[in-house]
Amino acid sequence: FVWDEGKYPTMSPLKEIIGSIQSQVAKIEDDMK
Repeated sequence: FVWDEGKYPTMSPLKEIIGSIQSQVAKIEDDMK
């Protein structure tokens, strides 16, 4: 997992960052099925 500074600026609200990470994880899990 590489932290993408452009996609997740460190000043973003934490909730926003967590939401985007969760959607990425869900996408990866779908790909594995």
